[in-house]
Amino acid sequence: MQLDVKTAIAVGGDGTINEIATVLATIQNIKRPALGILPLGIANYFSNGVGIPIKMQAVLRLVL
Repeated sequence: MQLDVKTAIAVGGDGTINEIATVLATIQNIKRPALGILPLGIANYFSNGVGIPIKMQAVLRLVL
């Protein structure tokens, strides 16, 4: 798969992040976009585990 973007943003929960990260893992490192995460899921275990803020304004600053 070839994406001509520098950043892919996952908007959702753990399942969404997993699906997008799985696809991105198939792209060569040099061409792989960064993954931004907007945690809008129910539990957000991954986002909480890696320290992504809960407040949306702080998340948007981090992604950008």
